[in-house]
Amino acid sequence: MLSNRISPAVRTSKSSASTLGAFVLARLAHTHHKVLIVGGGSAGISAAHQIYNKFSKYRFANGEGIVDGAKDHHYQPGWTLAGAGLSSVARNQRDLSSLVPSDKFKLHPEFVQSLDPKDNKIVTQGGHEISYDYLVMTAGIHSDFNRIKGLSEALDDPSVPVTTIYSAKHADSVFPLIQKTTSGTAIFTQPSGPLKCAGAPQKIMWMAEDYWRRQNVRNNIQVSFYSGCPTLFSVKRYSDALERQNQTLHRNVHLNYNNNLIEVNGKERKAIFQNTADNTTFERPFDLLHAVPFMRSHDFIAKSELADKTGFVAVDPATTQSTKFPNVFAIGDCSGLPTSKTFAAITSQTPVMVHNLWSLVNGKNLTAAYDGYSSCPLLTSYGKLILAEFKYNQVPSESFGRYSRFLDQSVPRRPYYYLKKDVFPFVYWNFAMRNGQWFGKRGLFPPHFPIN
Repeated sequence: MLSNRISPAVRTSKSSASTLGAFVLARLAHTHHKVLIVGGGSAGISAAHQIYNKFSKYRFANGEGIVDGAKDHHYQPGWTLAGAGLSSVARNQRDLSSLVPSDKFKLHPEFVQSLDPKDNKIVTQGGHEISYDYLVMTAGIHSDFNRIKGLSEALDDPSVPVTTIYSAKHADSVFPLIQKTTSGTAIFTQPSGPLKCAGAPQKIMWMAEDYWRRQNVRNNIQVSFYSGCPTLFSVKRYSDALERQNQTLHRNVHLNYNNNLIEVNGKERKAIFQNTADNTTFERPFDLLHAVPFMRSHDFIAKSELADKTGFVAVDPATTQSTKFPNVFAIGDCSGLPTSKTFAAITSQTPVMVHNLWSLVNGKNLTAAYDGYSSCPLLTSYGKLILAEFKYNQVPSESFGRYSRFLDQSVPRRPYYYLKKDVFPFVYWNFAMRNGQWFGKRGLFPPHFPIN
């Protein structure tokens, strides 16, 4: 029908043929989805499955779309285990397309170039325009390795003893470097500002310290932790517990606060720090440096009208709905939700977001509320772990609080260690990523929210 309508013009004008070609290409380059999810990480895949399940009786004409140019999907909490020699990057990795069933979702293997929430569309780096009725932002956070001068070069130089668990490219190199270090100075860092799993920088430090102790070389190594934050952990209950075990168990880690790593001199093996209070700088020599990069929002979010003043998606802290565009929601690391950026947080945010999206679509009030729940399983040694759980305002929210006499979560315990090491990875791949059936503290049992 299209060719019949324009065929006279085609027969009479080459320029019209060019116009037709451009028109067809433009049409081919445009796609529409009822719900578009930006990001195929933990939040994106969990959200996609739960949205599909929630709306099962009301199948969308254009279904759900997921936009992500990454080839691989990573269970990033597993990188700490890899760094401690308990796992590997490969064991915590899947092909992204294998997690996106084609009969449920359409995967667009492209990276996002820009967001246009006023016109309900995005544009990919390949020029593909995708419009939507509802947008769910799950794009994660950007690890800015280049912000620390010399860090990228040091990480890529095998002759320099610098490593990190915050990269799939380097996480497998952490444990061999720990094994190789038998004397000297080992420095572990944590930057100030937003960070995914803010406990991970010290988890790998405690594991390394315990490994050296077990190898009878600990007395030959000075272990130092330099953090840009004012305390060891943001929740006082657990920060105090970590400080206490450092002292009472004679871990003897030198703890230094309010100091950010700003430069790495790989050739001379020196780390340069800057004090967050007075901006003075100083350097420290190292024989092993575990560096954690600064993190920030992706540029395409920070430059969009969705962003708050920090560059993350501005959302209502209870409903996860955008405060600027009502048909937009955000969860996970890309959101401006004022809580710790962890997978545990995602598992509690997702059902809230999905219920409120369903309510919006059906003209109901947004009754589901997120309380800020997050969790950080803090590895303290091989076989022991502090299970930190908390909500908004850094208030503890513990699963086993009623059994605190026997299962005090601020005390390193063996059962919690195996949750981190074995149970959580199994749950991630077999429930959360397979069908979205994992709901934070509630486990396999979804929360129920009022409808009105």
